[in-house]
Amino acid sequence: MFDFLGYGAEKMQAFLLVNFRIGGLMLAAPILSRGSIPSIVKVGFAVLLAIIILPIAMKNTLPLATSLPDLAGIGFKEVLVGVTLGFILKLLFYAAEMAGSFVGFQSGLSVASIVDPTTKNQVNLLGAFWVLIASVIFLAIDGHHIVISGLADSYAMIPIGKATFGPDALDLLMRLSGAVFTMSLKLAAPILLTVFLVDVALGVLARTIPQMNIFVIGIPVKIAVASLMMAMSLPVFAWALGQMTNFLDAQMHVFIGAVASGN
Repeated sequence: MFDFLGYGAEKMQAFLLVNFRIGGLMLAAPILSRGSIPSIVKVGFAVLLAIIILPIAMKNTLPLATSLPDLAGIGFKEVLVGVTLGFILKLLFYAAEMAGSFVGFQSGLSVASIVDPTTKNQVNLLGAFWVLIASVIFLAIDGHHIVISGLADSYAMIPIGKATFGPDALDLLMRLSGAVFTMSLKLAAPILLTVFLVDVALGVLARTIPQMNIFVIGIPVKIAVASLMMAMSLPVFAWALGQMTNFLDAQMHVFIGAVASGN
């Protein structure tokens, strides 16, 4: 049983710092950072994770903060590590939202928008829908286990207070942020290609039969074709999300290694 009363100041400080990194992860990690999850649930889950992970963190030499500024500085670095780990995996959902926005723009559904309850901003309807689909697939392929496993591995490789964001780590974050556009195009490619072919066919039809009002029939046709292709490409979408999740998981461990070595 976890004995709070028997803990010394050093162990309580370690427990607090472990919560800082986990709290940073909860701010940015996919699924866990959603605003629809009550704050009390997030806090409880963070404390539970801290209790489980604390023995891993205690295996390394712990820094001893002798003043409040020292503790705040170490805590800031721990929060930054947690936020960055969550951000790397959340790039998958940014790619899914961008891919949905691309499809919505090409198919004529970009005029429809809803308010995202997590960000309080208006988002494209298909972008929000693809994020929901990506969330379900992410849970189905045990993506939440990947998040927790990456967090535990970070404590094994990056001792508390020893994180150093060197040029290699920052360069990796920049390249991964740029890769979001590529991932979004890969997710949307089958539907974008099909809608493009429909546009070509409608253009040929407009030249062949000038009396036909293509603007009236074009948008319903593109919406119908895009919806059909979204339904047919769901298995490919799920496979691509799985591959991208594995890729981001590998890149997260590369980042952990870069931060641990200080490069």
